[in-house]
Amino acid sequence: MRRISLKPIRERNPIAVAVAGLAILAAIGLLTYFSGNLPIIGGGTGYTAYFAEAAGLQPGNEVRIAGVTVGKVTGVTLDGNKVAVTFRVRNEWVGNRSTAAIEIKTLLGDKYLGLDPLGGAPQDPGTPIPLSRTTSPYDVTQAFGGVSQQISKINTAQLAQSLRTLSSAFASTPPYVRSALRGLAALSSSVASRDSAVTSLLAGARKVTGTLAREDARFQALLGDGNLLLAELRQRQCRTTRRALAARWRWLGRITGRLGTRSATAAGSTSISAA
Repeated sequence: MRRISLKPIRERNPIAVAVAGLAILAAIGLLTYFSGNLPIIGGGTGYTAYFAEAAGLQPGNEVRIAGVTVGKVTGVTLDGNKVAVTFRVRNEWVGNRSTAAIEIKTLLGDKYLGLDPLGGAPQDPGTPIPLSRTTSPYDVTQAFGGVSQQISKINTAQLAQSLRTLSSAFASTPPYVRSALRGLAALSSSVASRDSAVTSLLAGARKVTGTLAREDARFQALLGDGNLLLAELRQRQCRTTRRALAARWRWLGRITGRLGTRSATAAGSTSISAA
């Protein structure tokens, strides 16, 4: 039987070796990049759910069942007048009556996708979860931004003039009606005089909430470091307490030994005197 002999790499064409090496590296890079879509080592089964709004949900956010992370969100896109959220669930059952909800993870605005697996049959990955079985939270950050934009569009000077005209038109009405209208006119004038301050305040609140939302990871890390510090302080306190108790027991042992020695000495002296 003829043996197959292989040429050493140094004797081969260096261009062919370089091309083959680059092809192998490219194949490894592609496999690594698309590893989440592979059937065996991938990120699980892919599903789609329709929502009325995205509510701040982003790709990479967690997917949870009963508070336990079971996957992650892979995409958030607009599909007509609704939002299509694609996600993957690994090693967990999802039923054909399951519900999905965008939940608030932290007070700083981070979100996650919560699933409630219901139904008597598995959910078809090719059939999206409809709007009737999904819910979205109320986004406080977006609400601040919307209020700021709407207030900035109000012509407060014109509103104040309208209320003053209305107050003049009701001048012949009973006193309590005139007083109420005068109060409304005064309130409108006060708001008009401070319009820029209110708008700046709301804009500042929007910036603060946005900054806090962006710094959510740092706040979580800070809280985690604080927990570690408290745990270390508790451990040191326990060690200090144990050392103090051990020292007290040793001191009591020495005192007890001395008392025993003195008692034995006194007893010996008494017996010698009696003799």
